[in-house]
Amino acid sequence: MASTQCDPRLLLEDKVRKLSEDLAQCQADKEFVWSLWKRLQVANPDLTQAISLVLERRNALKIKPHYSMSCIISIIF
Repeated sequence: MASTQCDPRLLLEDKVRKLSEDLAQCQADKEFVWSLWKRLQVANPDLTQAISLVLERRNALKIKPHYSMSCIISIIF
């Protein structure tokens, strides 16, 4: 009997699950960045609030420094 770690179907199902989770996170990040971008498009944007929102999101999601957060910071500055 083959080990479950070697079963190609189980490996693919696991990969699909992980990719689905990654996609959901990317979509949530996109929505967050879009709302942040709209918030910064006013005459006098509150940069302190924008940075606070980014840090709160990062802490709430326990996000490791990641390219998406780097992109958010680069948008702000």
